[in-house]
Amino acid sequence: MLKAILESGTRAADIIRDMLNFSRSEETRKSPTDIHKIIDLALKFAHKDHQISDFNKITVNKIYTDLPPVYCSAMQVQQVLLNIFKNGAEAMASWSPIVHPPQFTIRTINHADHVHITIEDNGPGMSESVCKRIFEPFFTTKEQGLGTGLGLSISYFIITQNHNGSIDVVSTPNHGTRFLIKLPTNSVSAAG
Repeated sequence: MLKAILESGTRAADIIRDMLNFSRSEETRKSPTDIHKIIDLALKFAHKDHQISDFNKITVNKIYTDLPPVYCSAMQVQQVLLNIFKNGAEAMASWSPIVHPPQFTIRTINHADHVHITIEDNGPGMSESVCKRIFEPFFTTKEQGLGTGLGLSISYFIITQNHNGSIDVVSTPNHGTRFLIKLPTNSVSAAG
């Protein structure tokens, strides 16, 4: 039994290492980028992703402000946003009975030397104990076989390690979830 546990732990460590190496491989492709274009592209992909149930039924409110370019890997930031959209869409679709028509509100602001991206849904929310673990590798609230628990863990790594930014979550059961991503605007801060 201990041998099986050790082998499973080794396999899990190998998966995480491979995924993190993949994330790092994009690091050299950073350039000044329009965050709004990345958000819009991530939304476009979410609409076309057949694994995201009923994304077209979700109202998306965008509250954009003028932003400077952000020195980042557009592909990586897009991956982070897509993970958040996918998780939010799945949570809103699973809420039964549906209390509110599902919606995302996306806000951007320029704050000192960082751009803030807030993504808020009006879904079922999460408990404080779930919020504390949401970025842990292999932690998932989905039924067994439906989620790997790696999407938000990799997203956390991409934002914090590859971009010297931060990502936080605030949620209350029955009152939705809000993610806040902060990315530095200059290349020195974002170099990681």
